[in-house]
Amino acid sequence: MKSVCAETAFPDILTLLKRQASALGNKCALEFEGDESVTYRELHDRVIYTAERLSGAVLTKSGQRPRIGIVMPNGLQMATTLLSASILGAALPFNPSYTLVEFESYFKETRIDALIVPNERPNYATLAATALGISVIRVDKNGEVTAPFISTSPVSLPQPNDIALVLLTSGSTGRAKSVPLTHRNVCTSARDVCRSLELSSEDRCLAMWEQYHVGGLVDLLLAPLASGGTVICTKGFNAAEFYRLLNSAKPTWFQVVPTTLNDIVGHARRQRLNPQGTSLRFLRSVAAALSPRLMAEAEELFQVPVIATFGMTEAGPLITSTPLPPALHKPGSVGKSCGCEIRITDAQGVTLPAGTEGQVAIRGDNVFPGYEGDTAANAAQFRDGWFFTGDIGRLDADGELTLTGRLKQLINRGGEKVNPQEVDDALLTHPAVAEAACFPVAHTTLGEDVAAAVVLRSAATVDEIRHHLAALLATFKIPARIQIMESLPRNAVGKIDRLALAESMAKADAQIITKDGQVSALEARIAQVWARELNLPHVNADADFRAMGGDSLSAVRIFLAVETEMGHVLPESSLTQIRTVRDMVRVIENHELCGTITSS
Repeated sequence: MKSVCAETAFPDILTLLKRQASALGNKCALEFEGDESVTYRELHDRVIYTAERLSGAVLTKSGQRPRIGIVMPNGLQMATTLLSASILGAALPFNPSYTLVEFESYFKETRIDALIVPNERPNYATLAATALGISVIRVDKNGEVTAPFISTSPVSLPQPNDIALVLLTSGSTGRAKSVPLTHRNVCTSARDVCRSLELSSEDRCLAMWEQYHVGGLVDLLLAPLASGGTVICTKGFNAAEFYRLLNSAKPTWFQVVPTTLNDIVGHARRQRLNPQGTSLRFLRSVAAALSPRLMAEAEELFQVPVIATFGMTEAGPLITSTPLPPALHKPGSVGKSCGCEIRITDAQGVTLPAGTEGQVAIRGDNVFPGYEGDTAANAAQFRDGWFFTGDIGRLDADGELTLTGRLKQLINRGGEKVNPQEVDDALLTHPAVAEAACFPVAHTTLGEDVAAAVVLRSAATVDEIRHHLAALLATFKIPARIQIMESLPRNAVGKIDRLALAESMAKADAQIITKDGQVSALEARIAQVWARELNLPHVNADADFRAMGGDSLSAVRIFLAVETEMGHVLPESSLTQIRTVRDMVRVIENHELCGTITSS
């Protein structure tokens, strides 16, 4: 029998699991790429089993709920561990790609009591935890726990205001902010996701997004479970794998960021796929602004609506959503509120009339209680019970929200938030760098990409600087473009003018992209491959890959396409060194492939 998400949110995650296990029993709750499945009853039992063993393995002060760090790859094991930790205490999932320096810093800042990892060899996370004296707990796929000390203790029912999840989000200061989300916050947002998408027990969610994000727990786990549906867990995103699972697993909805949506549209075009008439009933775009062009292309390709959203970690995460048909989506709008109150104010906090641009403020049961240990940020962003998101926008008479900008300087790189100050600080640790400024540049699929300008005090190359950053920053924070300058532009009060840097780079890129220069036969051939994979009519041999809309996914595609075209394997180490067509040709020639390749 078809069931739908209740109008009233579950009070906590454990109650959600208990009620759904009782009501749905042997219905499939989670699948892992078609190889393994877990019913609602089995999910409840496995989560409780793991939580009980964790409760005897995590030492905390009497009466306190433990803060449990998690570093795991995507999959069933991550899903069940995340649920277990959020029931026992506060779950703190971390990006597995962080460096040793980042893990040490974030573990100290978030004050975790223990770290959960899979049964694998030591990595940066375990090394950081060991150095800080944090207990490392290993959990296998069956929920078995291995720890220095262990016993079994019963798990008590969480209260709605207990912290379920703590996530890091970049702040306007030089350090990350800790965002605590209560059981009420995440269960309310899960309910709002269900209602906005009209989810039911017949829905099947294909989850290919990182599970350490707020969407990994709320959008792609709690919301489908609250509606009685099924979650198809995967190891991560891959366009070819998406189409394979679309045919074999029969999902009814798929959540994307604009970058991945662009990739699945491009993959279909290159492979001449026609995904119309599949099991999908909608696609949902989150985390970054979705261009009208890409939305239209995806809707035409799949013949299903693409839902655009506005959200943030602090809102648990959902704030607004565009509607499903037959309701109309107003161009440029991110939709209406999915549950919380929204108002637009002036700088003094006075509510502005409909259609007037101002600061976006929200309040509701989905909104977090405040940043941990950051009284200054809380004082600045909470006013009279309203949380000011840092965005600029306007509400029309129908309650539709249109975003027009933001007050914050954070770079939104395809949904990953990057703090320019953190990148500046990392750049300045290089002995040759005297001054540094990180800034955003427009990007076709990511929305924004990370760039930087530096002034040197001694000789250094861009590759040397980038290599230095690799030990300090996660890959997504490392500037894709680093420009060496004689001096940095400054405004009237002496501050570095990041906007001027961005405008200067955009202008230079435009001149190079449109310029025609002399090219060899091999350069022309490689340029044709780049143009095909980037869906561009023409590629200049000196144009920067990122400036033309390239990202990590298209970089791999180009690399493989060139290998196929030329019939030779290129050195894998060169993938991160290639910025232009001429760079790639130099790599080919340096590996003595040119004679064979150009003769074809």
